[in-house]
Amino acid sequence: MKTNRHCRVSLGVVAVGIGTALGALCLATGVVSAYSTFCGRWRNGTASFAVNPNFADASAGAASAQIAAIRGGADEWTTNGNANFSWTYAGTTSIATIDVNDHVNAIYAYAADGGSTLAETYCASNQAGEIVGIDMRFYDNNRTWASGTPAGGEFDIQGVACHEFGHALGLGHSSDPAATMYPSTSAGATNLRTIAADDVAGIQSIYGVRNPIRIDSVIAAQGQIRGGTQVNVAGANLAQSNRVFFGGVEGTVVSSPNSSSLVVRTPAGAALGSVDVEVRNASGSSTLPSGFTYVANSPGLAYEGSTQAGRTIQVVVYGLPNARFALVCDTDPGPRTRQGLQLCVGFSSAFRVLNDSLRRSGTGIRLDGRGEGRVPYVVPSDPGLLLQSITFDAVVDVGVGERSLAVTDCMPITVFP
Repeated sequence: MKTNRHCRVSLGVVAVGIGTALGALCLATGVVSAYSTFCGRWRNGTASFAVNPNFADASAGAASAQIAAIRGGADEWTTNGNANFSWTYAGTTSIATIDVNDHVNAIYAYAADGGSTLAETYCASNQAGEIVGIDMRFYDNNRTWASGTPAGGEFDIQGVACHEFGHALGLGHSSDPAATMYPSTSAGATNLRTIAADDVAGIQSIYGVRNPIRIDSVIAAQGQIRGGTQVNVAGANLAQSNRVFFGGVEGTVVSSPNSSSLVVRTPAGAALGSVDVEVRNASGSSTLPSGFTYVANSPGLAYEGSTQAGRTIQVVVYGLPNARFALVCDTDPGPRTRQGLQLCVGFSSAFRVLNDSLRRSGTGIRLDGRGEGRVPYVVPSDPGLLLQSITFDAVVDVGVGERSLAVTDCMPITVFP
């Protein structure tokens, strides 16, 4: 059996009912006391939320600005709460109604007059006292909202969201006027964006003090120096908000399946060999010495830039450090197919060019010390080529002598007008 509760952010009145709990952010004064709890706690110390960026006020900004403001309110608890809890952004949603049992923790603007209410958080919990769903709505008809610094008559989306996220993680109101969970605010104020000592004590009372992060191993512990290898960082007390560095260069955290695992995409390396892997959060860091090894690139192709007609793109060739290579392209409608593999029409030309360069000592284009070479290419602007494919291929020296050559996969691009 689920119990639905409801927290509301008000302009003067805080109502808490049996079965439906309602927390409010008010424009009133109060007596200093401590935090309170509300609704329950998330079982795994983490929860996701989705945003419907549908605020109507011009000062609320574009969808991206609204999302950033709401995410800022959530990140404050994750980063500075120093508790075993983290919020995760799950993308956008079109939901604009309250349904705490639909498995989507939705946040949206509500086109209605809330009277004294600024925003509300609805919460569902089970008999074990575990929160199983929340929804949050901001009243948008009787207030003007701002995603940036609010003017005197505007209310701060990020600060009010931070207060509401406190309810959504299980906190009630605090009577400490310095706390984000204090039920009072005013137009133009941004003080709710930063949680105070009482807020930190409150979240830690529910979820405990954050345990130090620890990295134990990196699964798939080697990858090409060009970067882009997806690895699993294993350890303890990990969260998607962590930052992961390979030899001091930050990678991209893709996901956090659980508190003992991070899926990370490696950055490009500076040199071949092993590097330290470090995980950081607001409270500290953990390092695995020589936890990842950069190896030479396999022969391959990529491109950077716009493929519009007349633009210059950079064709990137990958291979062994300092290896010779030759690059060709062909503007026929498409590549030929042989034994299921795409081969560029110009392969034989590339092979001949590289062979000729290898015969002449000291000639030929070389990849750099990281095994990358960039060749500028102007996309043709001939109207006859518009919306057609141009194919690229390269031949790369992978050893010693003329017999140690490798052809890259054919790389087609589509030319746009």
